[in-house]
Amino acid sequence: MDAGAALAMVLASVVVPDGEFNSRAARLVETIAAQPLDAVRAVKEYLKFAPLMEPRGRADFAASLIAGVLSSH
Repeated sequence: MDAGAALAMVLASVVVPDGEFNSRAARLVETIAAQPLDAVRAVKEYLKFAPLMEPRGRADFAASLIAGVLSSH
C-alpha cells in the first residue's frame, strides 16, 4: 500500500515527501517530549484502553485521566 492509499483509508494522518520524513518525525518527537510527562502518559493510557470501551466508558475514562493530570499540577 502506498502513502496516498493509507491516507485515504485514514491509516495515516499526513503524507510527507521521503526527504522530509526524518525531520518531520524529529519535530513530532520534540513536540511530544516538550509536554508534561504525566499528560503524555495519560494520552498513551487512553489510546491503549479506550478503543476497548463503550462510548460512555471512554468519556468517563478520559475525564478521570484529565482530572489526574490537572490535580498533579
